[in-house]
Amino acid sequence: MKKLFIFSFLAFGIISVMLVTFACEGDGVLEEIDWGELIGHYPADPNDAVPGKEYYYTIYDDEGVNESDISYLAGNLPIIISVPHGGNKVPNCTGSPSNNPNGDTNTAPLGYLIKEQIFQDTGGYPHIIFARIHRKKIDLNRDKKSKWEGSTDYERVRTAWYDFHRFIDQAKTIAIQQTANICRNSKCGLGFYIDLHGHPTNPLIIIGFGLTGSQLRNSESYINGKVDDSSLRDLYNRFNLTGGSFVDFIRGENSFGGFLDNHIIDLNLDDNAEPVPSPRKPEPGNTYYGGYYNIYRHGNIYEAFENDFTQISGIQLECCTNVRKNVANRENFSKSVGKALVNYFDVQYDLDLSDLN
Repeated sequence: MKKLFIFSFLAFGIISVMLVTFACEGDGVLEEIDWGELIGHYPADPNDAVPGKEYYYTIYDDEGVNESDISYLAGNLPIIISVPHGGNKVPNCTGSPSNNPNGDTNTAPLGYLIKEQIFQDTGGYPHIIFARIHRKKIDLNRDKKSKWEGSTDYERVRTAWYDFHRFIDQAKTIAIQQTANICRNSKCGLGFYIDLHGHPTNPLIIIGFGLTGSQLRNSESYINGKVDDSSLRDLYNRFNLTGGSFVDFIRGENSFGGFLDNHIIDLNLDDNAEPVPSPRKPEPGNTYYGGYYNIYRHGNIYEAFENDFTQISGIQLECCTNVRKNVANRENFSKSVGKALVNYFDVQYDLDLSDLN
């Protein structure tokens, strides 16, 4: 793992220049969040973790209250969701390597609602990794930086970074083990990762998988040649059960955007939310976020980040203000996301998620 982190830093020292439009800016509002109860330290044996309950690796006494900067809601489905910019905790620790004061408002409550919808539809729980610490203290969608890696000033935020990505890796391991009987093209197991974010440009719901907006505005033949540059490459290369082109896979009726849009329209959210890419909006405009560090590492775009998780595919899901601004919209949008995931697994993986419980 140490070699992986060193290599990833070197790689992203180069890549970050290329990806300046790949990550959201956030919207900067600190909100009250009804965080789930932390029931204890994550157990040494993952089998002892109770699905639907939240755990921590590191706990702090903040003015007499036990707080954790990172929490992990244990799951029993091959769905892994991370919420890196949804935290509202601003601990009084000395270091702060983040230079972005903006968080993604209400993405944490949205994550909890997506969990509830998936449970309602399948009887199982996704794995969800929450950053409770605010983005102004540490940006968990970035590689660790040399300036804070060896400094005691940044001990707490450094621990948060490691806990966050360690929990995602743990969730990926469990997902692959749980589906180890599903084998295609000499590989067994699978998992689908979502990095959940918020952005201010209404009504766009931006689905990123490692390609840029300009690439997605290119010709179909060009896009079809970019499979292996995307975080959906394992799913497409190993499964692609609908047999279509990569263009159809990412923006056709059976794409994640296609399923998501169907449910958005069914719930009369279509004036507030427009997925891109999708059949309704196949090409992005000027505002498009293709993904950043988390989707590159946990969606396995580059071999440097794959480690033992080449069976994982994923997307960055950027949610506009409209679907996050009030409880009713969050509830309807979370229904759309949960039901779209059930459809997506059924069609693209030929897997009924309710069969896993």
